[in-house]
Amino acid sequence: MTSSMRRSLNCMSADRLCCHLRAKFYIFGQTMEELARTAVADKQLSAMVKAMSFLLSVQGVDDLY
Repeated sequence: MTSSMRRSLNCMSADRLCCHLRAKFYIFGQTMEELARTAVADKQLSAMVKAMSFLLSVQGVDDLY
């Protein structure tokens, strides 16, 4: 991952990411709203959400913002 990608992920709004992914994904049976609430208090989960965002962008999903 390049430093510009890393900066982009670090600056990404969790709310925007969750809005984008809400209708597309359920993670372990959680809705994206539940995931977002958990991610606020869980740095590891927050990092996972950012990684998912990066993987989606690699697959051609570029409207995360």
